[in-house]
Amino acid sequence: MRKTIYTIALTISALLALSACSALDLTPESKSNEAAADAAPADDGAAGDAQAGTAPAPAARPLVKAVQATIGAIVTTAADLPLYRWDKDAPGTSTCYDACAENFTAYPYSDDLAFEGIARKLVGKVQRRDGTWQLTLNRQPVYTHVKDEAGTWKAQGQNGAWWLAAPDGGKLTAKK
Repeated sequence: MRKTIYTIALTISALLALSACSALDLTPESKSNEAAADAAPADDGAAGDAQAGTAPAPAARPLVKAVQATIGAIVTTAADLPLYRWDKDAPGTSTCYDACAENFTAYPYSDDLAFEGIARKLVGKVQRRDGTWQLTLNRQPVYTHVKDEAGTWKAQGQNGAWWLAAPDGGKLTAKK
């Protein structure tokens, strides 16, 4: 009896294994389609009326742009947060750490940053002591301020050392 149960269990296992294998299409084309399907994000229904087979829009690149504000031409992020320069930074050196970094965030540099209204030759990067890269304009590191909101520049002139970055890499020293 025990041998019969063992034989039946073995037969069922073999049949299940064979049926699973026969369901797989191992042609090179199906492998690439499966890989593409695995890499594609799940459809959350946000596409709305998009036609089937339409490729999704490419992800937006991070953007730094020159804009005209009431104070003059300034540099902002895509979210309209202004970028600042700090007088205590030397060209090519970022020195805002610890207590300073609690209020001013080093703006990260990445190779996929896009720029509008800023000469590419002015764009650079500096490595911070934690190994990350920070954006520079005309060799000056730039930062955002934690209390700013889109379209505001609350830190302008703070401590007589924080200034809005200008598109030419300079600083705007006008008061609010």
